Amino acid sequence: MSEKTRIRTTLHEVEEAVAVPAYDGSVVAARARSIRRRRRTAGALAGTAVVAVVAAGVGLLPGAWPGDDPGPVATDGWAAAGPGAGVHGVPVVLDGSVQRVDDDGTLTDTGLRGQVVGVVRDRVVVLDGDRLIGAGGHVEGVVAAYADPTGVTYQRADGAVLREGVGGVDADGVTGRLVGAGAGGFATLEGVVVTLHDADGAHRLDLGSDAATPRPDRVQVGGGTVVVTDSSTVSVLDLAGTRRSGFLGGTTGALSADGATYAYAPTAAEVDRGMRPGLFSYDTGSGQTRRTALPAAALDLTWYDGGLYVLTEDGDTRTLWACDQTCDQLLVDDGGTLGLR
Repeated sequence: MSEKTRIRTTLHEVEEAVAVPAYDGSVVAARARSIRRRRRTAGALAGTAVVAVVAAGVGLLPGAWPGDDPGPVATDGWAAAGPGAGVHGVPVVLDGSVQRVDDDGTLTDTGLRGQVVGVVRDRVVVLDGDRLIGAGGHVEGVVAAYADPTGVTYQRADGAVLREGVGGVDADGVTGRLVGAGAGGFATLEGVVVTLHDADGAHRLDLGSDAATPRPDRVQVGGGTVVVTDSSTVSVLDLAGTRRSGFLGGTTGALSADGATYAYAPTAAEVDRGMRPGLFSYDTGSGQTRRTALPAAALDLTWYDGGLYVLTEDGDTRTLWACDQTCDQLLVDDGGTLGLR
């Protein structure tokens, strides 16, 4: 259990033992106004900021996948300064700029723009066009990238799959499009065939069903678990490619870094088709599912530092929630630009 989870559990226990004061709508409204002011201020700063980018050689760490001449390697394996470094909180994209949200809803601009790949060693990694920023420097010509707590796996335009971080798998002779990666390995897609590459070699994933051949669009790797989703189904497999379980719906979800939990929540379209609203936590080992109340349809989910975060949408309003035993509102965006990636 993470430190944040222990603190949240203790607070819930205290809440049960202490009388709750009467609801005061003015306090809630004031809190919402404060969050929105921070959002507007941070957005304005992001809109006028100029990010200085210093070109640097990028090297692979010991244990990383082999590739071309790595060039110079930073002394700690990761650039220690520059945009995105040393700023705590959950990474989000707001008005086009990458921000980090603290537990109290405070926004801090990272000075970055682009797609959030993840956080490694408390450094935000983004893919800005075809430039990967934060993975030990800047890497040009990147077409796909995935981050886990131990490093970043990415694919260049020439098809080569490389890794910056701790550990790695031999990527020589890999073909196909990189569609997912984690500490345990990475996955490639060719047509409708998904292949997992790990320390034991390449394994074709068993995605067959009695009804039809699935067309996978996302692969997540965590611990000894692989989750593959297509437009309507979720398949749970082990690293050898053997299918363990699966279900319909729940394709908007996120696998924890240890592979123990796949969390998912229905989108507006799924709710309209009859799927029950809420946040669902699926135990990939036991197959048991726990439901947590969630007041709106989901747009995206992500895990960060052992905690689960859910982005919902209600009209033009998007809300970021920190979820454990309950889901607590973290940030409200009335402009409809808030995103997790």
